[in-house]
Amino acid sequence: MKKFMELFGEKTIGCLSGWDRLAFRGTLRWLASKRGVGSYLSCNGILFKDFGRWAESLTQRVRAACEDVGKSLGIRMEYLRSSTLCKEERAR
Repeated sequence: MKKFMELFGEKTIGCLSGWDRLAFRGTLRWLASKRGVGSYLSCNGILFKDFGRWAESLTQRVRAACEDVGKSLGIRMEYLRSSTLCKEERAR
């Protein structure tokens, strides 16, 4: 937690502490259905025919942002070409 606060303290508005781990779960209900996705795309001016390109662009932006954070923290990244490889073993 100290490391996290050192890195992101200025962006943090509060801190929870407890006896053990906390898990936050949720869903963006609006995007969890066909109708909701359609509404989202419509409100953002994205045509259905352009969805593939838009989704690919979003994926690339999210991936780049994650890689930038990893690099800034000195975390080595490795693409695993098979789902049969044990990620936990590779991480160790």
